[in-house]
Amino acid sequence: MMDLVLFRQVLCNPFIAKTVYYYVKSLVNARVLSYRHYCKFSMIAKNGDWDLLAHKLRDGGYVCWDLKPDLFKITNLDLFIQCVDRYRKNRSSSFSCQEAMEKCMENANWGAAMYLLNSDEYKERNKLYKKYPMTQGDKQMAARLLEGMCRSGGLPLAREYIAKYMHSFSAECFTKAARSGDVELAKLVFESGKAAYGNLEIHQKENTLVEAASSGNVQVFKYVKQQFESTLTLFSLRKTHFYHYAFVMRLFAASITNYDVYMFLYNSVDLAAALAENNLPQSPPAVEALLKGPPTVAKHILEKGLYKEKDSKAISLAALHNGDFQLYESFKDKVKDPVPARISLSLIKDLNHLDQVMYMVEKLHAPIALVDLERAVASTEVFMYLFSKYVDKFAIYSFNFLLNQIYLANNTEIILYLSQKHPLTDLDLWSNLCHLNPNKTLALLHTLLSIKTPNISDFLSLVKVLQHYSERCTNIEIYSLLLDQITLHTMQAEDTVFFQPCFMAAAKGGRLANIQCLFTSGLRPTNYTELLECAATHGSCAI
Repeated sequence: MMDLVLFRQVLCNPFIAKTVYYYVKSLVNARVLSYRHYCKFSMIAKNGDWDLLAHKLRDGGYVCWDLKPDLFKITNLDLFIQCVDRYRKNRSSSFSCQEAMEKCMENANWGAAMYLLNSDEYKERNKLYKKYPMTQGDKQMAARLLEGMCRSGGLPLAREYIAKYMHSFSAECFTKAARSGDVELAKLVFESGKAAYGNLEIHQKENTLVEAASSGNVQVFKYVKQQFESTLTLFSLRKTHFYHYAFVMRLFAASITNYDVYMFLYNSVDLAAALAENNLPQSPPAVEALLKGPPTVAKHILEKGLYKEKDSKAISLAALHNGDFQLYESFKDKVKDPVPARISLSLIKDLNHLDQVMYMVEKLHAPIALVDLERAVASTEVFMYLFSKYVDKFAIYSFNFLLNQIYLANNTEIILYLSQKHPLTDLDLWSNLCHLNPNKTLALLHTLLSIKTPNISDFLSLVKVLQHYSERCTNIEIYSLLLDQITLHTMQAEDTVFFQPCFMAAAKGGRLANIQCLFTSGLRPTNYTELLECAATHGSCAI
């Protein structure tokens, strides 16, 4: 580590500091801001430069608070406190402790929310509530605040808030506590708000139990079920009245995401009797279990026959979607017309598994469409299989779109395969590069150049690509490779006028190395004034 005295003598010297700054700036192929001008909070937050922000706040540096929501995402409590104090000094009229707490809870920033809860401003607000009755608006605000705490991770905050401050329970507090999957949080809210829960409408109590079923925690479901039943008059004599079939089906649909919750519900109520009713949800639970739940739940539902015969076709289609062809085979005999009228590969959720694709094509005779080739670009073997079966002729525009998807997947193996099966030399291989991140295209560029050497007809397309790279490319090896191909194979003497947009794009992106590369290649801007104005406008002093 540099000696502190030496550091002060060197970097606190204005001349040396400025010389070092400009030297480092020339080495970075990007737009650079000095410490003094790097002051927008939105930019600092976007880049995650929290240490630099803390340094600015400690030294009294200027910060422009241009994006307030990011303030409540700061999880470092010391830094959050410094930011809040500075923000209050600059914009005290626009800071609300209540609003700030809600924003912190939305971002699960519980440490910051706890700090605000114990702040002097909130304590003063609570003294007013104790001195004067809470208005309806105050109750709604307090309930909304507690609602935010009734989420996974909000237990310490909710416990302190309920113990210290005036609060109000809404129906949403109980549903969110049940949905959180946190047993301790659910117990805290339901026990503290026992009277409020008892006064809820029956449909609101049902909602809390449905949310508990969807939480995925069987202990939460058991506890909320116990609370639900304890508030109902003569429950033991009227159990079937309260657990009516429509309600049971809602619980059934909510429980399929967790095997333990589902089995507890299965052993507690008669799912088969509820299923026998005609008024069922549009999507049967068996189908939802296949699409969204774990395999154990779907397996138990099918083994116990918890579905209707009319649902067999939907179940078989869900099995196709999951690529479970064994299940599909077992159900297709129960369906009058097992194969959909419009069978297609779109029924499978992804085309990454060759055996699934082969089953659809060879057993079910699914036609192969261009969109299926586009979906298969992530898997070379699946793409090669589908392409070998594809019978339609390619239109030029459709083949270009397919190339674009392959470029986006950065799958060079498919490009080499296509070059052997389809003449690519007559196509525009370059324009689609404008849709990519230039810094990840080195292998792709080498592959394309191995297939086709650029010629004069490719000049305008390549210059357009170079303009895109001039602004966004930080890898000088990639940029030089592309520029060399243009100047060696496609450019004529009078074509230098076409490179002005490339100079402008490099100035806009602050790419000093790219401009130097253009000059090294013998290119010159046609309008220096325009280039200087662009560099000044976008803050690139080095250019």
